[in-house]
Amino acid sequence: MSTRPSGFDPNQQRAADGKWEKQVGSRPESGALTKRPVQEWPEDAWPDDDPGMPCVSCGAAEAVPGDGRCQACLDRETAAMPDETGTARSCRECGRPVTGPGKLCQRCVDLHARLDEEYPIEDEHAQAQAAADREKAREAERETWDLACACGQPALYHQVTCGRPACEAQQAECDARAKAEQKEIDRDNAAEDKLAAADGAFDAEYERTGDITQAEAAFEAYLEQQTCTRCGQPHHANGLCKRHYDEQRYGTTGISEGSRTPWGEAQIATEVAPGIASVHTAGHGGYKLTPERNKLVPAPFRSRSGWYEEDGEWKAVGVTFPEELTTERSSMTADELREHCDAGLRESSPDEWERWTGRTLQPGESRTRDERVWTDAHADQFVSSTISRSASDPDMRVVKARRHADGAVAEYLVPADEYTAGSMDRPGEYGRAGRFVIDPSRHPRLPDLPDEKPTKVDVRLTDDDVARLRESGTAKSQERIAKDLRQRWRTRDGNVRTLEELLKEEGVHHKTVYVTDKGTSQYSLVQADGSSLRVSRQTWMGLSNVKDGRSPSEQWNQEIHRTHAKIEKTQRAIETGETSYRNGRVRLSELNLEIDRLRSLRKQAEEKERKAYEAEHGTREQREQRKRDAQAERERQARVTDEA
Repeated sequence: MSTRPSGFDPNQQRAADGKWEKQVGSRPESGALTKRPVQEWPEDAWPDDDPGMPCVSCGAAEAVPGDGRCQACLDRETAAMPDETGTARSCRECGRPVTGPGKLCQRCVDLHARLDEEYPIEDEHAQAQAAADREKAREAERETWDLACACGQPALYHQVTCGRPACEAQQAECDARAKAEQKEIDRDNAAEDKLAAADGAFDAEYERTGDITQAEAAFEAYLEQQTCTRCGQPHHANGLCKRHYDEQRYGTTGISEGSRTPWGEAQIATEVAPGIASVHTAGHGGYKLTPERNKLVPAPFRSRSGWYEEDGEWKAVGVTFPEELTTERSSMTADELREHCDAGLRESSPDEWERWTGRTLQPGESRTRDERVWTDAHADQFVSSTISRSASDPDMRVVKARRHADGAVAEYLVPADEYTAGSMDRPGEYGRAGRFVIDPSRHPRLPDLPDEKPTKVDVRLTDDDVARLRESGTAKSQERIAKDLRQRWRTRDGNVRTLEELLKEEGVHHKTVYVTDKGTSQYSLVQADGSSLRVSRQTWMGLSNVKDGRSPSEQWNQEIHRTHAKIEKTQRAIETGETSYRNGRVRLSELNLEIDRLRSLRKQAEEKERKAYEAEHGTREQREQRKRDAQAERERQARVTDEA
């Protein structure tokens, strides 16, 4: 009887044998990949429950513990055998139909069970010999079987990477993959040989002269004479040129045209250096770093995602990898680029720059720091924020000022010459940035403007209104309205309420419709504070006592957007062949005529709305004249006060 623990799967044992062969060294007679020969069995080489072993099928990903294959290979095999009853599945070893549960046919299961009894594993040290004997016996018996490839063709060979039966085409793919992997192994071995030779040159020179400096020089001279094992370019490190060394060290970002970025879909993506991608979208852009590159960025400026936008954050990439970015920013040398980025980080992020360098910035070294210090020093004074011409005196300026300590805002009259002189930097002063300090004892203060904005009043629904809303429309509409009323919303104060509670307690100011780029409509209820509550069309139509906030011209404009979406949809249908060219052109002509009609209606509505507004508020010239007169009157009422 076998001494294996209960639940032992012969299939897992075979996979484990394959994993050990890939990791330690496969049998030379099998034709599999051969690396450097291993003289003895390492005690820790048995791969049971070792998640670090490579997949025996693809060799690229990490194998699932307890199975020799990675998760991707397991998923592909599962997708290829969708029938859980087993009628459509094939044995993973001989290709015969599988009529029961599992991945092996009954004949292979019986074979594994018999071999387990004939070649038991008595202890850990006998595992290798027992596994080899069992494998040879299994191969000998399977040679007498009629095997089938996974594709259904007769099997001619066994794949050397996974041992499964394969047809000639599958075996060709397997051989090509094996040759590529062996080529990579040979390159690595050649690089190791070169480094070993360089070490030998160092040892020989040191043994001859006893001078470590000369030995190091001999080591470097030997490496300089070498070339890259992949492309023949001058050697940089580990037997590789700088480009291949960086690719091996930093990897690639995998970003290409069409990839998702924080700023939208990438329209241009360029790998400026291994591990560094330059990305441009319709409205913005930046850089993407691999994790290996990103961890070299100074911690105060490092982005966890590896994305750095092109306005300011990119300087953290430039100060870390100036040589790499000169390929894209060829107008500067590496030293100039590093200095430019360092100055930019110092200006925009002085606190982070100090943490990075450990040096305290002095006045005049960072504009952001100087302006912050100057603002704190004048926090209790009114400082200019905007300036405009006086409506009553051309030699005066109306200065709108703000007090940083409490956020108070006021307007003052200041002579134009005094403002120009007072906003200029003084010798030894940093951080003024063209700001003027108000002296309330000399500068007249204008009266505060009255709040003329109309107060928005929300429409609150009563219990009867909500009951009528629930009963409006068809039975399907009532279900949709009930679902909307149960929808929960988080308000600005942090509380969570249902739509029904919001309609009763807070109400809504108006309702509106938004049109998307695809021409679909989104219905919303808008509160007085601007909060928008999205609802279904049935709820929107049922709230008849809430006004529509759209003007007639806005409604016609939305119809134009919907028609444009139909034009784009028709054009795509013509390009993809969903509709004939003739029918598509006829449809486009009809839609273009509809666009012209809607534009005419929009223009009429805009003209009608303009006349109605002018009848109530006057023409634009009249409104501007009233505004100038009111401003001049405020300036005449300005008074000097000592109040801060």
